[in-house]
Amino acid sequence: MHSIQLDIALTVAVAAGVLAVGEFIKKRVPILDRFFIPSVVVGGILFSLLALLGFQQQLFEFTFNADIRSFFLLIFFTTIGFSASFDLLKKRRYRC
Repeated sequence: MHSIQLDIALTVAVAAGVLAVGEFIKKRVPILDRFFIPSVVVGGILFSLLALLGFQQQLFEFTFNADIRSFFLLIFFTTIGFSASFDLLKKRRYRC
């Protein structure tokens, strides 16, 4: 199995790429926007599935630098709340 080791700079670059892919998909799938699914979650799920597939098939595995994990988790959970708005929630009615 090939191990892909990512230092801090490459970890940030992969995170930015995953965010861009999440934004791209979210703009083209309206239900994700309607239910307020963040772009980082969309991209992160896709990346997780890719990493799982590579690991299960014993093709590759990712090794990330964990020094900045707590910093990014703090940023992620802090900024998720900024995108929520009670006015926006009142305006949108969910139609199932």
